[in-house]
Amino acid sequence: MIKLQDTESYLKKCLEDELGEDINDISKFWEVFKFFSKKDVGDDDRDVESGLLFECGISDSTGFYLGRVYVNFVRQFSVYEKIGGYSHMEQLICNFTFEPTDEISKLKHVALWYFFDEGGDLEEYFNEVENHESFKISLKSKPIQFEIYQTEI
Repeated sequence: MIKLQDTESYLKKCLEDELGEDINDISKFWEVFKFFSKKDVGDDDRDVESGLLFECGISDSTGFYLGRVYVNFVRQFSVYEKIGGYSHMEQLICNFTFEPTDEISKLKHVALWYFFDEGGDLEEYFNEVENHESFKISLKSKPIQFEIYQTEI
């Protein structure tokens, strides 16, 4: 089991081991992210429930990357105190940013969620993402920026 506070460094290490300097290859990145998605995450004193999100679209006027196209792979963690209930939520965000070329600008905003506690088939979720037109378009494009960060929301 990966400790909640170690998830960002764990994913970065997996990416370094598998991809080296080739992090901008989204298809290879996706394979590592799927591997990481299957790992249990927990905390010594708290329960952690996970969810996954594939999201893409064009940043609007409130977005940090104004007018640029983004693709995010997110693992979300809902944290519960053993006594006392809900504590907080964190997201480990893997953000790819693209210049709005003709091809990548065809991406439509999409948010595909998967929650482990709802009992759906994880492989079906992966297939849904991989078969989505926006995912296929993103595979053909080269990102201009990439970042991984974990934040409390």
